[in-house]
Amino acid sequence: MAADLAEAIAAPHLDLRGESDFIIDSAFIAKFGELKRRSLILFGALLEGAVTQIALSMLLEGYDIYVCADQVKTADAARETIFLERIRHCAGHVVTLPQILLELLSQEEIDKKRQALLAVLNAVRVSR
Repeated sequence: MAADLAEAIAAPHLDLRGESDFIIDSAFIAKFGELKRRSLILFGALLEGAVTQIALSMLLEGYDIYVCADQVKTADAARETIFLERIRHCAGHVVTLPQILLELLSQEEIDKKRQALLAVLNAVRVSR
């Protein structure tokens, strides 16, 4: 869904699944700087690892962070709330993908882009 969302809003998509570790250093932060964006929407397979590390580090760098709670996974579901609360406590936003899509739809005036966003929203609804 991340690639579909990026395409629908004509935004860059940074896929970090191939990274061997998530040490947040200047080279890692530079990858985000190259995107020329100050808001990041995070999806991920390991909330207690990479997603939380990236979210907190990029918040410290001054980025607006939106973690899609319905697009992250955790090894221990009982601890999911702890990590999401940690992100919230540091001024990150915890949202769902439909919330993001509806917000973007409310702001988009170009019909072609609205149709692309609606297609992603419908795909999300079907996958549930």
